[in-house]
Amino acid sequence: MIIEKTKSAVDGNVKVEAESWQALADAIIIQAVKDYRNRARMMKRIRGRLKRNKEMTPSELACQAQRLQQYKEKQDAAGNFFFSRWFSVLSDLDGYDLLDRLQKEVM
Repeated sequence: MIIEKTKSAVDGNVKVEAESWQALADAIIIQAVKDYRNRARMMKRIRGRLKRNKEMTPSELACQAQRLQQYKEKQDAAGNFFFSRWFSVLSDLDGYDLLDRLQKEVM
């Protein structure tokens, strides 16, 4: 009787632990997607500002161009995450497909 209770308690803990790890993995991927979308939105705003540069001084233009470059670099790194081994450990999703969908969505 005690062995059966112990076994069921251990099995229950393993199940809860597995669900917790999966929830964490899902949260990491969801946050990466949100970050990708937010950076894409910011890049679009900065590009718009650069096109309407009538009110900006040369130093403001340079600052906006530098910010855009920084966002591009971070976006490239985020794209690499979706292709990484770490992503494939966290999820069964196809990282290439996910990134393709995100790129189409933000355009």
